[in-house]
Amino acid sequence: MSDALSTVFGHISGELLERQLIELAAISNEPDQQPLPPTSELPIRYATSRVALTEADIRARAEFVQPLMEQLGGSIHIHPLGTLAIFEGNKPELAPLVIMSRTDTVPEGDMYDGTTGVLGGLAAISAIQQAGVTLDRTVILAAVTGEESSGFGTALFGSKGMFIGLSPEDLAAHKVDQPSIGEVLGESAIEAVTVPIFGDNDGALFPQPHAVLELHVEQNDVLQRKNIDLGVVDRIAAPVRHDIVFSSKEPLEVSTVDHEKFPFTTYLELTFNGKSDHSGARAMGDEFRADGLVEAAHFTIEALRSQEELQLNTLSVGDINVFGGAVNKVPGRTTVNLRLQAKTDSELKRLMVKLNEITSVQSEIITTSMPKFANPPITLREIEQTNAGVFFKPDGKTRQVQKNAMHTVTATNRLARAAAAKSVVGTIGEIVTEQNTGAITLTLDLRGITESSRDVVFYHISDFTDTLQTGAMQPRKPGGADVVHMDPELVRTAQRVINKYDIGTSQVMFSPAGHDVQNSARAGVPSLLMFVPSQNEGIAHEPDAYTTPEHLEKGVKALAAMIVELAS
Repeated sequence: MSDALSTVFGHISGELLERQLIELAAISNEPDQQPLPPTSELPIRYATSRVALTEADIRARAEFVQPLMEQLGGSIHIHPLGTLAIFEGNKPELAPLVIMSRTDTVPEGDMYDGTTGVLGGLAAISAIQQAGVTLDRTVILAAVTGEESSGFGTALFGSKGMFIGLSPEDLAAHKVDQPSIGEVLGESAIEAVTVPIFGDNDGALFPQPHAVLELHVEQNDVLQRKNIDLGVVDRIAAPVRHDIVFSSKEPLEVSTVDHEKFPFTTYLELTFNGKSDHSGARAMGDEFRADGLVEAAHFTIEALRSQEELQLNTLSVGDINVFGGAVNKVPGRTTVNLRLQAKTDSELKRLMVKLNEITSVQSEIITTSMPKFANPPITLREIEQTNAGVFFKPDGKTRQVQKNAMHTVTATNRLARAAAAKSVVGTIGEIVTEQNTGAITLTLDLRGITESSRDVVFYHISDFTDTLQTGAMQPRKPGGADVVHMDPELVRTAQRVINKYDIGTSQVMFSPAGHDVQNSARAGVPSLLMFVPSQNEGIAHEPDAYTTPEHLEKGVKALAAMIVELAS
């Protein structure tokens, strides 16, 4: 190892980086959120909700990341979609080297996702400075937002704005009953986000980069299972996202209880205790996933079948909610609200017996075959009417809309599992019921390491929804839909540098989850993504995600070595 890099590595601390990640994780849209207590295997951590362009996301950069940038002497540029720190090199005429990651999270996410690359980039630059190593190229650290699709139903829009420019379609992206990206940014920011800031185009602020590097946690368990320290990514999977809307020709009729006719009425909340995870990185199958929405769909289908066959119009299915849901999360805790109406106490008890029969059978199936579910997998509790939400008249129109939506959830899971050997993953990550009309919107996240394998599954899902009278597949959401290849020379350089400086073991691998360097690569800039292992079977997008300080340290060492290699 060269003396210079040996000195650089001596200034890198995984423990310090972990402490900074914990501090940053405390900045959340839930201001009174308490940290989860440490365990023998996990540090103090937060279920961080820092959705793109929210107050917490902006504050994370302004109050935590930017001061660290300024401490290192970076000159700051504030962009509507991120904060950049410019560290001028000895030869500023050379194309700069860009280190990029982001600060936004999914709802109730983890403290490593994205922020490892931001704070890890700062740690690498700090170590290089402390070691007295000078660089010829200018290094730009970009802390962007909008990598996650949680806020607007489209991903990677922050890096796209900087490297490609947002289109009118991008700016119009929004979730059901929520403002669009353009509306949140405001008119004054539109011009800045529609023109790339890197390149030789009019309006560019910086030259086309020499290269873009991103350090990230794996969000899967490949490295952990193989006991490998670092992953060098050569391909990033191709995601497509669609809304699927189920509705009746006429709005469903909101149903209220006739207490004279049904003096015995109770409201219930049935909870499926699934486990959230990254929908792109987590493989299909009961042994890998605990998808609460899929199991809620199985229950709802059976309950509606019983309602239809036994003419139980006194049993109503109401809101179905995924807590902390996002288009790119495997649904965890999922609830189904129920209303039972009866003329007599004995009839109400009969309905409860039927309900318990359905849940008992499903609980046994989950316990036997789905080890990732919590124990118990299903819980049932009585709730107040005021907390129960809207119920629609339990007639044929309502049953058709609800059944078709739930059949689509289970069909998506089944069809994606059938293609799992081709590295296809498919998830319904979100469900929204329109309170005025009863229309149900599902959000599909479908990915594959090749477009062809992914598209075959999409056509099967689309064909399935076409057979349902109430279902309509919506146009594709904005965002990349092509497999993106990392620069082969950078992949080889990273392997060589990691081995040359004995940083750790490594392997070349693909990423089933999307990352910001996809957009720099699409813009024609040589780009590279590197992984550090995720522990706890690679869980991600969930507070129990964990990467050890030792692996964080090795990741920053690899990043610092690449910075010195490429910028000297």
